[in-house]
Amino acid sequence: REPIARCNILVPSEYLGNVITLCVEKRGSQVDMVYHGNQVAVTYDIPMAEVVLDFFDRLKSTSRGYASLDYNFQRFEASNMVRVDVL
Repeated sequence: REPIARCNILVPSEYLGNVITLCVEKRGSQVDMVYHGNQVAVTYDIPMAEVVLDFFDRLKSTSRGYASLDYNFQRFEASNMVRVDVL
């Protein structure tokens, strides 16, 4: 089982395409998208391992620092994992 984070991202509409591309690369699934004038509130469910690795840094880079991120644990989800033995 893999922990899933609910990520709420607020981003200017001009960077929305870049943010969606990043979320898809990080195995995210879109939950909601709401437009508030020039800003867009996007909600994605993304595996927690992807969020804590480098998601925030890449989000800031792709939005030139304008995006904000809020995330919390949502649930555990079954996933295909492989055990790796290190000798």
